[in-house]
Amino acid sequence: YDSIYIPGELGSMKIFLHYYSNHNLFLRIGDKLVYEGNSSGSEVSVTLTDFQLSSILDYSTMNQKTIPFRLGIYNVSSIINQTLEADVFSVTDIGGSMDECVINCTTNPIKMMDLARDANKIFIDILLQVIDNRAGLVGYETIAKDEDYHSLSIDQISLEEKVDAWKPGGGTCICCGINKAISGFLAESSSDKYQSMVVMTDGRANVKCLEQGTGDPSQDAIQAASEAHNSYGIIVNAVGFGE
Repeated sequence: YDSIYIPGELGSMKIFLHYYSNHNLFLRIGDKLVYEGNSSGSEVSVTLTDFQLSSILDYSTMNQKTIPFRLGIYNVSSIINQTLEADVFSVTDIGGSMDECVINCTTNPIKMMDLARDANKIFIDILLQVIDNRAGLVGYETIAKDEDYHSLSIDQISLEEKVDAWKPGGGTCICCGINKAISGFLAESSSDKYQSMVVMTDGRANVKCLEQGTGDPSQDAIQAASEAHNSYGIIVNAVGFGE
């Protein structure tokens, strides 16, 4: 699951796939299925030509946009012994540095926050494709405010509206975001579900938390993540934005 940014006018494109899978593989660009196949237990190389892709995709609608793409296999649950309903929080840095421009800054500026919003919407869409999964949101800066929080939910529209409402500003209290997500799990979830959070930041923690009390913002963040896992069994994943 990822995305590509088209900085200007898209003239042509090719896709090269090289894979080995006993299961049916698919590739989607935006909301269009551009490939599905099965290597039947051997390595295969596939080239999707511009002629094929242009017959499926409307290039004109992709100009100067971030386009999500998904590469995966069908029926994943059939090869897993047990599946659990998942409750997952996206814990996103909305500090002041997220307001910085990163693409096309002189003509059509795209800021770090724009990319984070895109990533969160993809996260929500993917997670809620599985029945009974729920997504939650924590936006954090100097603190993790209630107004930047969305409880665990299956309401995709409401979740995306919260993402759009985030306004960057303030510092980077990573432990605040993790602690807010832990509180959400304790209030709204249960241990019989798969519980995980994805913590995203574009910089080093610079605000401390009394709950951890190490005296160092980075160590507080590490301690908060350790407590989430060791005390509550919550899986903590980390994603860094930019440098």
